[in-house]
Amino acid sequence: MSLIKTLTGKSHCILQTITELHQDDALKDVGLKDIIDLRKNEKVFKEITCEKLLPYVVGKRKWDAEVHVQLVSDFSTTSDEAWMLLVLENCWECWEYESQDSHPEDSTKPVKKYTRDKRERGRNRGWTQAGIARFNELCQIAGEDRAKNKKVEEEYLAEKIDEQEEKMGSRKRKRNTDDDEVEWLEPYNDGLVDEWAKYI
Repeated sequence: MSLIKTLTGKSHCILQTITELHQDDALKDVGLKDIIDLRKNEKVFKEITCEKLLPYVVGKRKWDAEVHVQLVSDFSTTSDEAWMLLVLENCWECWEYESQDSHPEDSTKPVKKYTRDKRERGRNRGWTQAGIARFNELCQIAGEDRAKNKKVEEEYLAEKIDEQEEKMGSRKRKRNTDDDEVEWLEPYNDGLVDEWAKYI
């Protein structure tokens, strides 16, 4: 699979997540700045960035395998975080516009901040120079945030370990309960076993 297809798929998953956030009343007040704050805003980092956005950038299967074992920064890169933030910044106004039930007649749909329209002709229709420069800034922001706010990741890992242990404990209890309910029956012998034993 090409990198472009992979990134397009990931940005589509992020789009779905943002659409869900706008529809969820409990999370409606979360803004782009809250997400860009990364670990400085612990609640948003844990509940939205880690639970809903970053898994799609890192890869859901990898995320699920590692999130109970390592710190987020040990299995995701600074570039992963920066790319997630860049996609959010690029499309946020469009998503907000689309999430509204109605639009004033004179309003026009906002354009994406750092990418060119697919319908434009010519070369280099992808990220603008401003988008590339912003990605580099976001890499620096994410790197500094990782260094300064490691404690938030440690707390998140501890929560995920507890969650995993609780899940495993309930499975063991369920399995033990099932074993206790089974009644062992005496082996059934209708005489055929003895009959077959003559020929062996």
